[in-house]
Amino acid sequence: MQSQVWIDNLKLAIINENIEQIVKYSQKVPTFDNLNDAQTAMALIKQAETTIRKEQKKITQEMQKIKKIKKYLR
Repeated sequence: MQSQVWIDNLKLAIINENIEQIVKYSQKVPTFDNLNDAQTAMALIKQAETTIRKEQKKITQEMQKIKKIKKYLR
């Protein structure tokens, strides 16, 4: 896979907050032909990490809500 295609695909995954695609592209990082592409990839991976952490936080909050509701219903 060309590095520019990988960069574009990871950008789209981040924009769409598509965790499955983010993980997919994060696991298959290509070799970069130039420093600029490598730096772009590093920045995208950091953004991907932020997106995943944000999603984890949302899931944790939803789980806490469910636990409260479950406790209330008992």
